[in-house]
Amino acid sequence: MSVLDTETVSELKLIMDGELPVLVNSFIENSEKLLCELAQDLRDANHEGFIIRIHSLKGSCRNIGALTMGDHCQAVEAKARAGELDALSTELEALQQELRDVSEALKKI
Repeated sequence: MSVLDTETVSELKLIMDGELPVLVNSFIENSEKLLCELAQDLRDANHEGFIIRIHSLKGSCRNIGALTMGDHCQAVEAKARAGELDALSTELEALQQELRDVSEALKKI
């Protein structure tokens, strides 16, 4: 199963016209930063900040074509909103691995 939606990636290639590598690098850098900030939010018990950042990551993933990762972010966001904070650390570890997989796939397009 591909970590990227081929239809979304094809549309991005058309729209970005040669600037796709810039978008990919920006996505990777911003996503890595968000994941670090999400981990800090957990350590600081910053519930509101966590929800804002996971929501942002969800949108970024979907925009770049990482739909499965975006769906995972949505599930994590729902857990955070429901106050299920105990599992979020494990979820962040899984998202970090997903980001590595997505980044690798994006660098190949």
